[in-house]
Amino acid sequence: MSNDLASVILNNYNYARFLREAIDSALDQTYRNTEVIVVDDGSTDGSREIIASYGDRIIPVLKENGGQNSALNAGFSLSRGDVILFLDSDDVLFPTAVRTAIEAFSQPDVVKVHWPWVEWDDSSRETGKVWWKSLPDGDMRDLVLREGPEGMAGYLPSGNAYAMGGMGRLLAGNRQGLVEISSRWGHA
Repeated sequence: MSNDLASVILNNYNYARFLREAIDSALDQTYRNTEVIVVDDGSTDGSREIIASYGDRIIPVLKENGGQNSALNAGFSLSRGDVILFLDSDDVLFPTAVRTAIEAFSQPDVVKVHWPWVEWDDSSRETGKVWWKSLPDGDMRDLVLREGPEGMAGYLPSGNAYAMGGMGRLLAGNRQGLVEISSRWGHA
């Protein structure tokens, strides 16, 4: 297995009730070479105090509210990872998520990894419902280049991992922002 750095970018807006569990899931990965960037997008519900309680275990980004794309861009611009995983603050990663993504990216043609969503209730118990059972599979290059990431059924940022090699080609080798990807297809 490689020793690539993975970046988990967690975005949050007023989800203090879920935030600690999301951060803990990112920190508790079996793949240890992982940085966790937590972007708070102007929360007013105590989220920032939760973020501060993690000290130097995470990279905090505290910003004014600008929406999810703005939050993802802020985290992405600070990320150093060879692999980038996105996580919403009301979602959690299974402990092997980063390791699974790193292993998948060892194949040269893989640039994106995603998982079906397993629904949990408010008490953090699985409900048995699985979302996005039939995710697109195979070579998605033509679809993504033509329609952007949103062209794939069920596209949402959370639960997606990208190899920077592939994203770097889309971003022309810089980390100025994901909005560049979206605006390329008319989605901002």
